[in-house]
Amino acid sequence: MNTPLTDPDDLTGPLDRPLTRAEWDAANRFIRGMRDELEKETAAASRFAKELADVRILLDNAKTERDKALTEVWEREKQIDYLRAGVEELCYLTSSETIREFCEGLLRGDMPT
Repeated sequence: MNTPLTDPDDLTGPLDRPLTRAEWDAANRFIRGMRDELEKETAAASRFAKELADVRILLDNAKTERDKALTEVWEREKQIDYLRAGVEELCYLTSSETIREFCEGLLRGDMPT
């Protein structure tokens, strides 16, 4: 049910007359304009939500790749520790001075030539 307006500038009470065609047209233009703005804002919010979802997927993928890289680094560090322990043991157990020097060089980080 339409409640008549008291004054076009005062929307607080009823009019004692029906709206004119021009007033209805102005009100309809205003409503259409607001609806169009709302649709634009809704579309923008929808695009933002999609972009946010895409960013979340990229972030999840990056975290997965980071976790894989950290696991690989941990595995390699474990292998290095194992090899270092083997070289230390070989250095300790060997009676050959050449092998001992070679092992000690490896432990210092010298590259064999």
